[in-house]
Amino acid sequence: DKAITRWLGNYLYKRKIRTQFGEEQSNWRTLRGGVPQGAVLSPALFNFYIREVPTIPGAEIIGYADDTTILVQDPILQKAAETSQNALDHMKTWFDERHLDISAGKSSVTIFTADTKEFNFDPGLTWDG
Repeated sequence: DKAITRWLGNYLYKRKIRTQFGEEQSNWRTLRGGVPQGAVLSPALFNFYIREVPTIPGAEIIGYADDTTILVQDPILQKAAETSQNALDHMKTWFDERHLDISAGKSSVTIFTADTKEFNFDPGLTWDG
């Protein structure tokens, strides 16, 4: 529908922002991308933008808005680490192609194992290759 497309375009195009600290205000700046944070529609728009997350053999990608989880399962930890690194490399390329940034510092790896010898296993995963 042209009316919805026009409405969404107006909602996203040339949005302006500025910051305020106490009585001081910055100059207005025009945003070039992104969706308004805190808006009810923003998670749905972001999900639509990233709807074609790649399929990666051995990994399941689960996401909502800007949270993404990569699930890998293997009884051999080293193989799970290799599959995880492959998934990260694919996701890095995919995110870069869409001009999306990942906060690697906010990311974590969680290993679930019943073997106490594997509790300190470091998979050595990297985001930048």
